Order: sequence, then C-alpha cells, then structure tokens
Amino acid sequence: KQWYQRRVAITAGGYDGGDDLRDACIALCQGLDDKVIRPCLNIATKALAGSDLETCWFNEGLGANTLRLARYVPRQENTQEILYGEHTDYDGFTYLWRNKSNGLQALDKGIWYNVPVPPDDRDALVINLGDLMEFWTRGVWHSPRHRVLRTRTNPSLDQSSDAPDLVSIVYFTGPHAATKLLPLQSPRLPPFQDGVPIITAGQHVKAKIAKTAL
Repeated sequence: KQWYQRRVAITAGGYDGGDDLRDACIALCQGLDDKVIRPCLNIATKALAGSDLETCWFNEGLGANTLRLARYVPRQENTQEILYGEHTDYDGFTYLWRNKSNGLQALDKGIWYNVPVPPDDRDALVINLGDLMEFWTRGVWHSPRHRVLRTRTNPSLDQSSDAPDLVSIVYFTGPHAATKLLPLQSPRLPPFQDGVPIITAGQHVKAKIAKTAL
C-alpha cells in the first residue's frame, strides 16, 4: 500500500474527498495489478512459449503505471476532426475503457480500421501493445499506430446538452524503470544479436520521449 500511495500521488489536502479518494485510487490500482496486468502477462508468456514474462516484468519491483482519464471535446464547427493524433504508446501494455465508441482507429498495412466498443460488451477493454514490448520481442510483436478520429453524422445532436461526453479511462503499464530488458527466451523470437547493449525499461521510455520531442 505504501508503494501505491507514492505512485498515485494523491494527498488528502489536494482533492475533494481527501483520504477516501486516495484510498479508492490505491484500491483500484491494486485491483488492476492483480486482475488485469498479471493475467495479461500470463497469457503473453503462453504466447511466447518461453520466458516467464510476469517474473521478468516484476524483477525489480512493482511496475511503473499511469492511470489517466481523458475527455474528448470536439470543435462544434467540424463534422470530422482528429481528436488525438496518430501515435504509438511507449510502455508495455495499455488498457483502454471507453463509455462509447469514440472514433478510435488502428493502422494496419496502410489502412485505418475503426475499433468500436462491442455492442454486446460495453465494458470491454482494448489492450494495446506498446513500443517497449515491440523492442523486448525484437520486433515480432508490433506496437500499432492509432488515433482518435471523430466523425459526426448529426452535428446538431452532438452539440445538444443531451449528447454524452466522449470519456476514456486509460491505464499505461510498464516494468519498473530499473528493469533490464534482457533477451526474452522463446522459440518464436529471432536470436538475440551479440553486441547489442542491454538497456533498462526507464532508458527505453526516456529515449522514446526524447525522440518525440525532437
């Protein structure tokens, strides 16, 4: 619990709700760790048929995770616009919940595909692979480029006070910054090239951020 208190960084005096809000966020992060991240890592381990990815992930301690609430606000004068530009995620896995289909699209072989909310499972999560996992699997698993493109077929309805906001809850997850990205052992990955330096998860993410800033 002490670790989550540091990571969530919510203080009693900084938010309405004080300790209650902080404790709820801590409990949420603990639940996501136990019921979402670790099961996903176990599935990934089976897919690799090699290294225990959960052990590799938590080798240096609990992961470096960020929980973000996003509310997309379209410009009223446009019927189509990019609400979030084309990009990839930096870390390991991203878990996304949306209150409705918000225009999320993924790029595959030069074609943008819509990623709607399944009508029979409104609380389904989108699990997205990040750049760190592409690096760790030596390019076998791909970090997809994606964006949010809002198309409004009925602008007058979207501008009304009854139109629901487009809300997303995003959980970015990655190993502890000090985790060395040692070669994963798997018959489904290409051989590791001798002479390639071993870097940490934190170094990888910082390098991606620096490249983006340029």
